[in-house]
Parts: sequence; structure tokens; C-alpha cells
Amino acid sequence: MRIVPSDSDLKSWCKCAPTSGDLIFLKSSIASLSNAIEVPILPASEIKEQGLTGPWTLNNRSWYGYSLSQANLCTWRPSGKIEQLSPDLQSELRAVQTLIGVPVIIDQEWVTSHKWSTLSSSEKIKTLRKWIITNEVHFYEGYSFDDLPLQAQFELTKIGFEDQLNRFAPFSGPNCFATVASALNGNTDRETALKWMHWPELEQHLTKNLFERSDSNTPQSGDVLIFSKENNPVHAAIYLGENFYFEKPGQDFYEPYRVAKLSDWQDEWEDHSLCIWKKFDSAKCPVS
Repeated sequence: MRIVPSDSDLKSWCKCAPTSGDLIFLKSSIASLSNAIEVPILPASEIKEQGLTGPWTLNNRSWYGYSLSQANLCTWRPSGKIEQLSPDLQSELRAVQTLIGVPVIIDQEWVTSHKWSTLSSSEKIKTLRKWIITNEVHFYEGYSFDDLPLQAQFELTKIGFEDQLNRFAPFSGPNCFATVASALNGNTDRETALKWMHWPELEQHLTKNLFERSDSNTPQSGDVLIFSKENNPVHAAIYLGENFYFEKPGQDFYEPYRVAKLSDWQDEWEDHSLCIWKKFDSAKCPVS
């Protein structure tokens, strides 16, 4: 089954659109733009280096897609400032955004944060549906709870994510590592589940919960699957048993909590390696 957003999901996603300002992406410097604004135009690499303290927030990363990777320069303008530029400069900038593939150019119109603020709720959802097409959002395949074997159903309920299956987070940030960390404790801590987590923090959760890396190639229900690229962990999932695992494929708000088949993992994670973390029995550990 394809996992698609409900009207309620779309309503939540509307809150992920930029409201305080806009990012403008460039291939090369435009003198008229430099003269028209009071803030510097920075290399795209510097915007990335600013991380979450700058305009490249988690929601913005989803909203603007691959724009920053396709651009050489970038600047941020407060809401309404683009509309104050001359019509000729606005037209030139819109053409550059179109060339780069910035997904906020919808039906040849630049949907700025100011434009977004003027839309009604129904117009925002309609625009968001078009944004999904423009941004080429990939909707994942998954399995319903009833389609899962009993062992997988039991394990999914045990980790506390049965109600989240085939649903979406309300904003960007919650990722695979946070999902697994929360699952280790039955998903009782929603603050953990909704974090943007990196591998070292998940590794701490695994150690705290008595998990260790195993040499086994055969997972059992409840084991943690770690997918790595050049020995760097980039993804994690919970094995449910009978060839199924539970995951959140990424941090974007449009990436769902879903179940996938372990036998297909190399199709999903080409050029990655897979290792298994198992929970050891502390009662069998020798006393020092």
C-alpha cells in the first residue's frame, strides 16, 4: 500500500511553511540584488555550516528540497521584502529560482512567505498539494497492521508504535534514530520520539538499554538494525520478526512511520552495510 497524507496531515504540514521570511537561491551574484538588500549574499556552504542556528532550519530543508545543494549562493529576506523589490528584479529572481528548481515556484508563481500568509486554509492545502508535485515528494510503500503476521503485530504493539503506523510527524525533525530510541522504552517518551537525533545519542540509548553489537547475521524480534555508509551509521530500525522491520525513513515531515521487508533492505539502502544490535541478558553476566 502507498502511504499518502490525509487532510489532517496536510493541515499540519501547512504550519511547516516559512512565515518569517524567504530564502533566495542563486547560481551567481546579481549586482542589482546586492544593491537592493542590506544583508550579505553568502555561499551556499556557509548557510549549511550555520546549521539550525541560521535560516536552514529542519522545516526549511524540507520546504526548499534540494535547492541549497543546487545553488552556489543564498540569502534570506524577511517576509514581504521580496515584494518590495522592483518588478524587473523580482522577475529575474523568479527565473533563477525556476532554473535551480526551487519548489516554491508553483504554476509559474513565486509562493513567498508573504504570499502564503494571504492564502486561506483551503488555498494553502491546494497549494501544498501542488508543492508536493513540484518537489517530487516520494510517497513510500508500507503495510497495514492487519497485513502483518501476528509476531510482527505483537512486537509493533510492544514498542508502542502501532498507532503511528503509516502516519506522519507534524513537522520535520523526528528521524530514524529518535524513533528507535523511543521504541526501546515502548514509545512512552514523546519528547524523545520527536527529536532530531544523531547516532551518538542513539548509541547511548542502546548501551543504557543493554544492547550491544552482535556478530550474528540473523535478527530476532526486538533487535535493532543499523545501516551504515563507510562505517558511519546513517539509519536505524526495529526488527519486528518474520522478515519485517519498523522505521521512519528520514527526518522530513512527509516521511512516514512504516513497516518494510528486511529481504528488500539492499534495494532501499544500496551501497550500505547492515549490522544487528541485540539486547544481552544482564543476569547472565559474570559478577566482577
